[in-house]
Amino acid sequence: MTEKRPEMTDTLPSMIFGPASDAAIPLYLLTPNEVEAWRDNLGDVARTWVEASGFGGAFGQVCVIPDASGAPAMAAGGLGADKAQRRGRYAAATIRKALP
Repeated sequence: MTEKRPEMTDTLPSMIFGPASDAAIPLYLLTPNEVEAWRDNLGDVARTWVEASGFGGAFGQVCVIPDASGAPAMAAGGLGADKAQRRGRYAAATIRKALP
């Protein structure tokens, strides 16, 4: 049985890197211009965590946001501004190295 692939979004295609798993957590890849709107849509605790971490979407920057028990609930990775993206094409690879 094949897995249904997500549809393209208005901005970036959805990406699947492996089979679905209950242990998987969301990973948000963001530019500095997208961070504020994304952060403002988080719950209070997650928003406070992101603000305290100083996550701003810089190239390769990572923020792992815990749930109430301290386990990772989601993560954000920085794609960098346009200039940083032009210097290095592999922001996602850089982010992957920094994830637990």
